[in-house]
Amino acid sequence: MHTNQNPNYVSSSVPLPSREPGCRSKLRCSVWVALAALAAAVTGCGVSFNTLPTVALSPAALSWHKVNIGNTSGQKVITVTNTSPAKAIPLAISSINLSPNFIQTANTCPIAPQLLAPGASCTISVAFRPQDSGTLTGTLSLTDNATNAPSVVSLSAVGGVGFLLFSPTSLDFPGVAANTVSQPQTATLTNQGTTPVTIATIIASAHFSEGDNCPVSPNTLAPGGSCTVTVTSNPVAGGAVAGAINVKDNFGNVTQLYLTGSDQGRQAVGVLDFSPSSLLWGKVAVGGTSAAKTVTITNIQSASVSFSSIATGRDFTVTDSTCPATLGGGQACTVSVAFRPGTAGSITELLTLTDNAQGSPQALALNGTGILGDMLFTPTALSFAGVDPGQVSPAQAATLTNETQGSLNLSSIGVSGHFAQTNNCPAILGPQASCTFEVTANPTADGVITGAVNVKDS
Repeated sequence: MHTNQNPNYVSSSVPLPSREPGCRSKLRCSVWVALAALAAAVTGCGVSFNTLPTVALSPAALSWHKVNIGNTSGQKVITVTNTSPAKAIPLAISSINLSPNFIQTANTCPIAPQLLAPGASCTISVAFRPQDSGTLTGTLSLTDNATNAPSVVSLSAVGGVGFLLFSPTSLDFPGVAANTVSQPQTATLTNQGTTPVTIATIIASAHFSEGDNCPVSPNTLAPGGSCTVTVTSNPVAGGAVAGAINVKDNFGNVTQLYLTGSDQGRQAVGVLDFSPSSLLWGKVAVGGTSAAKTVTITNIQSASVSFSSIATGRDFTVTDSTCPATLGGGQACTVSVAFRPGTAGSITELLTLTDNAQGSPQALALNGTGILGDMLFTPTALSFAGVDPGQVSPAQAATLTNETQGSLNLSSIGVSGHFAQTNNCPAILGPQASCTFEVTANPTADGVITGAVNVKDS
């Protein structure tokens, strides 16, 4: 070991030769060691530290043409490159950060503790999803260990107002236990245009279900008109989930209600258990009514639950219920529901119980498919509110149309419940021909009454 009595000399535990290139005959070196998470190699009397990484993002800026609120643009790709020399420390990306109105649609970049080696590249795909109109700007930035951090790409685009707009533009369902159905949330879909819009389809993606009262083809949503979409999340496993309600109109535009959710290991909110957990029907003709299906509702807590209402969406109807006003702890009751589609296509709505329990309202998903049958009533339902017992309501009209290309014999026409009807229908209804029904309500006691006009054809 080389020693020196000079008080300014700091001894080292590394053996030093008497002479080597770059050192003078009398070795007078001082080594100051900094505490750092970097490896240091001692060579002779010098210290060499590993090089910190540098990163490059390309392109430096992205822009999009105008995209309507509620829609999502095409994606654009950003390339991330570790521009460090070969012996440098790898790039550690801890997070990818995006401003509001822009979303990440794909990513091949490793997130720490995974590392990006020197010279290696990865990509991040970004789309524009405006929540407001006008010129919107933002950035994509990386949080990493690069010396030139933060690494930023400028983003800009214009948000416009299209025909249809969801308000709010997104819904979030946090902490829904896997294999359960969340509490319902709603959004309003409005026609912002000056002409009627025909809605071709309304489809939910990922592990979400929807029910709505929106008119679908051939019916239209009038200028300024609105309808309500009700959504539930039903994750099948732990982790984050994302999806959308996609509304396609007759112009080919797709308006989206963005949906996010997660299973955070929490217990399902609420105190009611549904068995089965959802009800499913096959195909039923528009204007027709299916056989009823029954769900058992159990109060799984010790305290009682008081119900204020049991309701369905417009395409389903409660045909029977054994549920009392108050359901005791541990007790069960049943609700029977029939499918009565007002439109063709896949339909998802909810059986909703409003009560005094935690998590109210409680909800059960109802699913069925409406198909065009022989005949169709327009509208498919009539409501008579505030008619006193012993009185007769004003008449309401409904039109019956033969949807087929052939004539139909009307073999019988009847009405059930406390209702009466008159009509101008012939015995034989020609192809695409219509006739009109005038219906009145004549209740004999207080309370809710239900019934139907039943037309049997050949």
